[in-house]
Amino acid sequence: TVIYNDKRLTAYNDSEKITASQIEYYMSAQDSLKGSGAELPSDITSAFTTFFTPVLNKYKDSFMQRELFFKLVAGENMNLHGKEARFNAIRDINKNQFTGYYLGHDANFDALYATWFDVLEA
Repeated sequence: TVIYNDKRLTAYNDSEKITASQIEYYMSAQDSLKGSGAELPSDITSAFTTFFTPVLNKYKDSFMQRELFFKLVAGENMNLHGKEARFNAIRDINKNQFTGYYLGHDANFDALYATWFDVLEA
């Protein structure tokens, strides 16, 4: 158990699934302790390494950060001076680079990432 921003966080739960509280614990440890502090139990660390870290790395990826910027620009109704098609093409290219052009070519990859940007919109 750690206290972070006046909130008590714990690495344990009664479920076999990683919980939001455990993710918050993990993220706060990474943020406040630069990954060198409060350790998770080995089975939880293994679950994070296997299931959560790849998703977090994808989210931190420069292509994802660029898409967040593009989403912001698109949401602000900025005047693109008739270059909307170019903007959308650049955005599509960025999304394809994000997925490494694997979407539609690998069923396992599709199962994991086909709805990535749909979830972002939710």
